[in-house]
Amino acid sequence: MTIMARNITHLNIGTFNCQGAMRCAPYISSLLTDNNLDVLILNEHWLFPNSLHFLDSVQPGYIAYAIADDDLSGDKPLKRGKGGVAILWKVELSGIVSKNETNSDRIISVSFELEHK
Repeated sequence: MTIMARNITHLNIGTFNCQGAMRCAPYISSLLTDNNLDVLILNEHWLFPNSLHFLDSVQPGYIAYAIADDDLSGDKPLKRGKGGVAILWKVELSGIVSKNETNSDRIISVSFELEHK
């Protein structure tokens, strides 16, 4: 089901410095559901580029757009990632969300196409 832009009167948006998405996954899930968030912005998820898909599984009904620190692409022996930013939104909003390219490993951006009343 896609929410049409003209039906949206407001968005509930939150932000969280999670300092490790895998460790904080239950709390992220609670933040989304307990606060009925439409959008959640995460920083310091500490995920490696090949594990960003993990964020799509934190809470059913949400989609994630994430980037990891570019320094993690090499062969440095790290036990965990570092940095990283992500935006999670409800699946129902997918029809009005566009990902914006930022050419940065520290900035992430999306646009919401809403109708004005």
